[in-house]
Amino acid sequence: MTRTGTRGWQKLIVLVAALACAGTWAASQVRSMRDRSEVAKMTEQMKTVCIGRFMIDIPAQEEITVSRERMAGFEI
Repeated sequence: MTRTGTRGWQKLIVLVAALACAGTWAASQVRSMRDRSEVAKMTEQMKTVCIGRFMIDIPAQEEITVSRERMAGFEI
C-alpha cells in the first residue's frame, strides 16, 4: 500500500474513535440528567427523622416506628 492509502485508513480510524468517544460522552450526559431528575422527584417531599445521633431523610408518607433495642433480654 502507498503512504497516502495508509494515511487515509489512519484518519478514518481516528475519526471513528473520536465519534465513539463523543457518543459515549453524550450518552453519559443524558443518563446523568435523567438520574438527577429522578432523584429530585424522589426527594421533593421528604421529612427528617432523628434516630439517635443520625438525621435520616425519609419520604413524607412513610410511617416509622422507633422501638428500644434489646440485648440478652435487657432493654438498652
